[in-house]
Amino acid sequence: MAPLHCLDDDVASGCVARVPILHHRTLSVTSPDLRKMIASDDLYERRKSLKIQEPILYVAMSQNQNSRWYSLGLKPAAGYWLMSVPMPISYFPSSSNSVVALGSNIYMIDGESDVFSKLMVMNSVTHAWTETLEMSHSKMAKSCFLCVLDESVVVVGGCDQGVKMEIYDTQTFSWESVPDPVYNKKSKVLLVAPCGGNICVWMYSTGERRGSKQLFNLKKRSWSSEQPSHLSPSLFNTQTVLIGDIIVRVILGNIRFYDEESDRFLLVDGYSVLGKQILYTAVSAGGNLLAFSRNRAVGTQAATLFTEEIKLEKRGGKVVATMLWSSTTANLDHQSPVPRFFGSACVTK
Repeated sequence: MAPLHCLDDDVASGCVARVPILHHRTLSVTSPDLRKMIASDDLYERRKSLKIQEPILYVAMSQNQNSRWYSLGLKPAAGYWLMSVPMPISYFPSSSNSVVALGSNIYMIDGESDVFSKLMVMNSVTHAWTETLEMSHSKMAKSCFLCVLDESVVVVGGCDQGVKMEIYDTQTFSWESVPDPVYNKKSKVLLVAPCGGNICVWMYSTGERRGSKQLFNLKKRSWSSEQPSHLSPSLFNTQTVLIGDIIVRVILGNIRFYDEESDRFLLVDGYSVLGKQILYTAVSAGGNLLAFSRNRAVGTQAATLFTEEIKLEKRGGKVVATMLWSSTTANLDHQSPVPRFFGSACVTK
């Protein structure tokens, strides 16, 4: 077999394009030519033309006031690691609700802004940042939610009351404001997610202690009638994640799912935190759940970040977890062992 540098550029590019992206970081250290090829836009265009794109998880995390973006990749021998993503300028989301991915781009609300009118956009191929055009109305970052449906990024909330939805078309680079639905004016947004071609918005009125859910049909640009919902705000300042049609929260170090019949968050079967000192958070990644926890070696100050990919399935009235893989993905700073997770997004490239 001929060495790669002896091949025609087009043939060499076709060979490298077929290598899974999870191996790219390892492959790039083997030669300067491969490193240059992997860093080029042309390689990802070639992958797109060959229809061999794959999901890659990006995580924004901070340790000891050192904030960075990481991507999940394969170790040379076995297992996974979180690899620091080099970029000259970095922006970080305000929360896990304020960052989404569409194609190879990451869209997010800048965490440094209390009020915003544009989204930040990261190209995951070049890791360069740009901005969208301005929305019709400025919004408060801490109460805003992003979600993706079709080729649009949907921004919901960000005001004292109401839904105030705006839709960003990533093909025309334009914004569209959507009229509010009929709802309780004292309600605030709890969760936003795509649901079978619709956008589902969960709201809750603290004064009246009642929740509601409404669907927005993106094609018809119309709202459904209000439906009752028992989902209420978290008392533990934890994020809410939707995996398929399963609502998940990490509560007191355990993964729990929302059972509408009992109106409670119940433990997921098949998952245990025994042996893991702290379960930090769980995020959505390609239809599954990624759980991040801390492991500390006995008798030492060394601590590591332990990551598991978990598949969730409904079986009767239960939700059962199946672990797909687990790996130590990072070393933690022993002086500041509790990392802060800003958010994550799963791009396709």
